Amino acid sequence: MLNFNTTIYGYNKSEVEKYFEELESQHRNALAQKKNNLNQLRLSINQVREEISNISMEIERETKNKETYLQNMNNELTRIEEALKRKEAETVKTKIAALQKLEKKKIELERTQDNIKRIKRELRMIKNKNHLLEQLYDQKG
Repeated sequence: MLNFNTTIYGYNKSEVEKYFEELESQHRNALAQKKNNLNQLRLSINQVREEISNISMEIERETKNKETYLQNMNNELTRIEEALKRKEAETVKTKIAALQKLEKKKIELERTQDNIKRIKRELRMIKNKNHLLEQLYDQKG
């Protein structure tokens, strides 16, 4: 409750004016403080927006870097897989060629063994004929 001095004409005009001036001053100060706080909040919001923008750009840049890195790794992996397939195919071809060469050698060896057996038979036959001729020669002679 307000407590003004009174005169015969009512409240003391200077006290009432002083009260309203102080009240207006307090409101101006409070309004100025609120405007100052509002400006500080606007600055803070702008700083946060700028930080968010910077972080967003950094995230985008890092994402692109990772995508590029992963693409490069994928390309390298594909290249290595293809090289391994080619090497494996070359190894298989080399093994097949070696097996074919071995098979030819085996066939050649079997032919040689057959020829040796045939020659041995022929030698035995010649030896038998020679022995028979010697016996005939000994009987005639």
